[in-house]
Amino acid sequence: MIHVQPVSRQSVCKLHDLPSRVRIALGATVLLLSACGSDAAWRDGEPLRSVEAELSQAERMARYAQIRDAAATRGIDHTAYLLAGIAYAETNLAHCWSEATWACQGPNSADCGGGPVIAGAADGPCSDQQGGLGMFQFDAGTFTDTLNKYGADVLTVAGNTSHAIDYVINMVKISDYTTNAETNDKALAWINNFDINNGTLRDQWIKTVTHYYNGCKPSYSCWSQRYAHYNESLQYVIDETGLPFWVVVTDKAPTGYLDSASCDGIRGWAQDPDTPDQSIDVHLYFDSVPGDANAKTLVLNAGGHRDDLCSALGTCNHAYETPVPRSLMDGAQHTVHVFAINTSGVGPNPELTQSPATFQCNPPAPPVDAAHGVRRWVTTQEIFGAWKFSGFLDVAHVSDAELNAFPKGPDWPAAPLLAQGDDGSPEVWSIDGTSRRHVMSMDDLNAWRFDTAAIEKWSPSKLAAQESGLDWPHVPFLVQGTGPEVYVIDSSAAAGAAGAAGSSGAAGSAGAPGAGGSDAGTSDAGADAPPHAVFPPSSDDGGCSAAPLRQPPSAGVVLLAASALLAARRRRTRRSG
Repeated sequence: MIHVQPVSRQSVCKLHDLPSRVRIALGATVLLLSACGSDAAWRDGEPLRSVEAELSQAERMARYAQIRDAAATRGIDHTAYLLAGIAYAETNLAHCWSEATWACQGPNSADCGGGPVIAGAADGPCSDQQGGLGMFQFDAGTFTDTLNKYGADVLTVAGNTSHAIDYVINMVKISDYTTNAETNDKALAWINNFDINNGTLRDQWIKTVTHYYNGCKPSYSCWSQRYAHYNESLQYVIDETGLPFWVVVTDKAPTGYLDSASCDGIRGWAQDPDTPDQSIDVHLYFDSVPGDANAKTLVLNAGGHRDDLCSALGTCNHAYETPVPRSLMDGAQHTVHVFAINTSGVGPNPELTQSPATFQCNPPAPPVDAAHGVRRWVTTQEIFGAWKFSGFLDVAHVSDAELNAFPKGPDWPAAPLLAQGDDGSPEVWSIDGTSRRHVMSMDDLNAWRFDTAAIEKWSPSKLAAQESGLDWPHVPFLVQGTGPEVYVIDSSAAAGAAGAAGSSGAAGSAGAPGAGGSDAGTSDAGADAPPHAVFPPSSDDGGCSAAPLRQPPSAGVVLLAASALLAARRRRTRRSG
């Protein structure tokens, strides 16, 4: 019984007059503040008597479920057996007077079919209306005092349990026996992290209940008996229900929208209500659905900021956005399905509202026209992979006439080579032949999917030996005609410097302008082409791409950690001014 004000020793000690058959005490538990008037009262008290509740095993299981479900709404999703152990020790799970008709009748409750809840009989005659109420025996004095303090919901099983949770959290927080539970949040975490098979934690819990819920201190003669009573009651609950019974799946499905899918991009938002402040992933399926063996997918993080989400969702960073994959910008109609991924890893991954959607886009325009650009041949599948290109995401399909309008430039470098001065300079350079080309921002780094860990430290003199070329393109733009050859479209001025270098290591060109690739965009690659100079149009990174499209990254795309590049950008701007 939870008392919130001192009561007389005589009223508490009347518990010994109650009938007994089961070792469960109604009204035997009181706070330390209300312990029979003095420490001596506990030391010279008689052994704990017990009472019986008239619940069948099936009815007890139903009551356990009520405790479990009420606790789940308060964030206790698998250890509510701790509360049930107290309730079993207090009233043998009885909440209604009809379940223990020997006790006093409390106020009426809807959970008792409109009849009275159980009321403790230890505080005087039932006519005094002073006993604890309900399964956890809340007692602020008279029935009216208790209802005024806790509210009418204390008469329901859920409300009685919820108030018990408040008390138990505070009890764990102030306990001399628990550790790392100094705040309400830590106390709740302590309860949720409780392991029934951990002897240390179990001892801490039973000591806490005996001392702070029952009011019996270790120095009192009642200690051993009541410690054993609570321990045995807890074990009875575990044995009767089993631990799996107490696990509540509280996983809620993510929610969100596919706001639009057009040639301007695919955008929307998604949030997992179980982790509302955490960004989640969304999976995009193009012309396919989950389970398709050849599904083309794109994985985005819905972590972009959108002002309109702040008040609607409580947090702002749940937006996703990406350009349409270039291979699907072919004049045909395509469909996209968007699914939100549950943060639990095991819960539902629902399709978002307004998904699927369709789009139909013409081939995109290259970033530079044929008069100012060149096509640089990606000569092998290995080089294609070394640059982490994707045939699905990065390659635009064009006519042979459009392809051949671009003059041939030097072959594309064999692999990325990034350099940065070892003198603390923030600029990052992509080495292209004998030229160094400034990677302007962390957005550009991300768009090219460069590995910042692979940036080499060069001396200023070594960097200065490289001709300062045009800035590195913001995004990769690859094209393919009717043949299997794939090209990167680059500025003719930048490619001229790269081609003049000839072969020069990992990022050197494979030859002078015009030395590689075909004249017609078909498979006549030339006698000097390497053995794997051509590869089929479908060659990419597999059926499922987990990286964003190589276009200016949206807010939903995770950026690489390259904050120094922003400083470099500002520094370069000042120099050019």
